[in-house]
Amino acid sequence: MENSILYTTIVVVLLLGPLLLPPTARAQTLPAPSITALGSITPSKMYFNDDIGQRDAEITPWSLENHALGGDYLYLVTTYDTYMCSSPYNIFSLSQETRIDTSGSCKKRQSSTVTPENSSTNATTPLWSRDYYGAFSGQLVPVTGGIKIYTINHGELLNNNYFSSTSCVQAPNIGYGTFPCTAAYSDKSYNAFVGMSSFDWTLANYQSNNSFTDLGPIVWPANGYVDNGGKATDLGILHPTSIIKDSYLYVFFRDTSQNTVDGRTAGLKVARAPITGDGIDPHSFKTYFNGDFADSALPSGFDQSHIMNYFSQKGGRSSALFENDTSAGHPPDVYSFSVAKLTDTNLYLGVAQDLYVGITLRLSDDLVNWSQQTTVPGTAFDYFTDGGTPNFIKQPLMYPRLANANGDTDNEIDPNDFYIIGTTKAANPFNTSTTANIVDQLHLKLSLPTPSPTPKPTPTPTPKPGDLNGDGKVDIFDYNILVANFGHPYTIFDYNNLVANFGR
Repeated sequence: MENSILYTTIVVVLLLGPLLLPPTARAQTLPAPSITALGSITPSKMYFNDDIGQRDAEITPWSLENHALGGDYLYLVTTYDTYMCSSPYNIFSLSQETRIDTSGSCKKRQSSTVTPENSSTNATTPLWSRDYYGAFSGQLVPVTGGIKIYTINHGELLNNNYFSSTSCVQAPNIGYGTFPCTAAYSDKSYNAFVGMSSFDWTLANYQSNNSFTDLGPIVWPANGYVDNGGKATDLGILHPTSIIKDSYLYVFFRDTSQNTVDGRTAGLKVARAPITGDGIDPHSFKTYFNGDFADSALPSGFDQSHIMNYFSQKGGRSSALFENDTSAGHPPDVYSFSVAKLTDTNLYLGVAQDLYVGITLRLSDDLVNWSQQTTVPGTAFDYFTDGGTPNFIKQPLMYPRLANANGDTDNEIDPNDFYIIGTTKAANPFNTSTTANIVDQLHLKLSLPTPSPTPKPTPTPTPKPGDLNGDGKVDIFDYNILVANFGHPYTIFDYNNLVANFGR
């Protein structure tokens, strides 16, 4: 799609957007998706890591829809840094192993503070991105005078101990105490965030070494990070993805809030922000709760420069999108979730990694009400009985995304010809003595539900001339009505009709 066409299309959407009403809660009538596998789950021949596996793409890389500026496909690759990588190859059309080397065809655009190269922190370190800040999703958004890339980021604050080349850096006390800087306390010190970054989409910026502009957090846990001196969430909010619909940017995320109050519980959630000529305001996101987007997704008066003041405050109330998303008190079963529009329909397909089930698909026409799930063949897995984390990371299609057959977008797919892609832990194809995350792919076809037939309107019967009381007959009762009301409203023309049809 040419940039001018893209710009014109979305400007029209922006103008119409404010007239659209928010979705309301309703019973979902869409059936679970019916799919046909057009092949088996196989490793992609495109490899996104360096030869020694140090920069390992655990999060599924994806193409950023419009690759016209550089003439190649543009992939965003997240390791512990975020890279923008170019390649002339469609991920699905390769006949031999091909490497996107993060030291060659890629440019680093975003990084956390604590990395193997730099483990120093200070009082001004942004806590939402201190130990990890990776782009998990991205959109091209027209703004006044051009286009911006907005990435939706997963950030982490924890006792950093996963780089063997550096000493562990202890997380600060954000309100529930501190823990020893050892592996045993890594999860207890763990807090995850959802943030956003922007990048001017120009050829000069693309060719430069410029970094993304970090816009800070956009969503907060429904129960906050700290509650009465303890953790109010198990892990924080994680694994965001995004899609544009009706001049809004929708962001899906996993909220691990520990509470039983309506709107403050755990689950797979969604927030959205309006797209304007100025772009997207990071403070404009509202969370979906009981049929409406009403609450601000961030605490009242949020100021990221004083973020320590907000860890004990709650985010917007939010509803879990799926029933039974939490079981036995553990965090949400839906580990990650991403969405694509189905071409030439009003439907959206969502793909989830469900800890209890495997990889699942759901349908929606409004992004908040979803059908029951269909499990993707070959992916069935129960985290809690099938080996937990060691086996989980070896499952196919981790952090699944949907992709079109051209390999150049995860935003819109042809239901007759699309892919699920996701990572898995396997042998490094360029150094088989080591393991790394590679990308799996599965070719699918979706059978769309048959729309319910539109009921034909009941024809309105044509009144019989002279039938003044509407009983389908012209008789003495109509004559009495005419005599009683002659001159107002009935006239000599009504009299003539009555006489001509009397007795019929």
